[in-house]
This record gives sequence, structure tokens and C-alpha cells, in this order.
Amino acid sequence: VLRAVPLGRLRAPLMAAAVLEWRQSITPLLGLAFFAESAWANSLHMGGGTGFRLQLPPRPHNTLRLDVATNGNEWTLNAGWGEAF
Repeated sequence: VLRAVPLGRLRAPLMAAAVLEWRQSITPLLGLAFFAESAWANSLHMGGGTGFRLQLPPRPHNTLRLDVATNGNEWTLNAGWGEAF
């Protein structure tokens, strides 16, 4: 659910999540993203981080991303094809 928590760590019968993300292009091919996120899974979990984007044609649907995030206790590294949401 969160990029700031290792995959599968948060589990609950009922969950809610929210993400706030700001994306900024540096050049036509490179971009940055800054994000803050939270989830409710029996208790509140929060985190945030930054990421790099490689925006390949056809834009904006062909994006390679690398995100670094923290939840205050640990760091995570996430990579993917396309935006996180």
C-alpha cells in the first residue's frame, strides 16, 4: 500500500490509504517526484520520500520510476514502470 513500508508488511481486514504527490519535470526526459503517504491498518502508518522519473515516449504513459522512501524507522527503495498511481 505504501512505498515507505516494505511490501506485505501492512495487513488488516480493513485498510484506508492516502497519498499526496508532487511531480516536477526537469527536462523532457527527466523528472522528480516528492510524496507523503499514510495508511490506516489497525493503527496509523505514515511515510514519505522522493523519486526520479525517466519519461520515455509516448509520454506520460511510458515512465520508469525509482523512489526512495522512509517511514521514520527504515528506508525502502521502489522501482517500477508507470506512475505509482
